Order: sequence, then structure tokens, then C-alpha cells
Amino acid sequence: EKLCLPRRLTKSISEIIHRKSLGNAFFAITFLQSLAEGGLLTFSSTKMRWIWNEAEADAKNVSDDVVDIMTEKIQTLQLGAQDVLKTASCIGARFEKSIVVSLMSEAFSNETTD
Repeated sequence: EKLCLPRRLTKSISEIIHRKSLGNAFFAITFLQSLAEGGLLTFSSTKMRWIWNEAEADAKNVSDDVVDIMTEKIQTLQLGAQDVLKTASCIGARFEKSIVVSLMSEAFSNETTD
């Protein structure tokens, strides 16, 4: 469904995604994203549809650990964004944006005066 193609065209990649993700939606979406980011799933403007490298997609490793996946995603962010996430994580699952901004501003001003 995500590729907007008939099932007969997506059967092979669907089977790979299902096998790699064990049917878990979070892991299936993450695997699809990693295929796209790795250039193994691309949109062909000449064919006007999604294309993929089936053999390489099948060979691609996928983590079954949410922590590993999230750690990898966070590590791709710019250092400033990582700092914001670190600060926000100390506050809790829910927080006001103004609190994080205030803490980040204070931390930045301390760094420049040291």
C-alpha cells in the first residue's frame, strides 16, 4: 500500500519486509525507511513508480531492538539537535518547549563564558 503499486509488483519486496520485520509495523516502516535512505528503494521518474534492489534489500540487516534503531536515528541528527533531545529527556516524556529553550539557552551561555 505504501508504494501505491499493484500487489503483483510488490509481492517480493512485501515478503522481504514481512520476514525482516516479523510483521511488526514499527520495524516494517523502519526497514522501509532504511531501504530508502540507503538508496535500495527509490522513485524512478522515468518509470513513474517505486523501484528496489530485491537482492540487496534481502541482504540488508535490520535490528529488532527499538533502542538500537532509535540510537542510530538520533546519531544522524546534528549535534545541536542531539543536545536538545538530551536536555528534554532529563525533563521527562512530556514537557513545555519553553523549559527546554530556557535550559538550552542557559547551557549555551555557560559554554561561551567558560
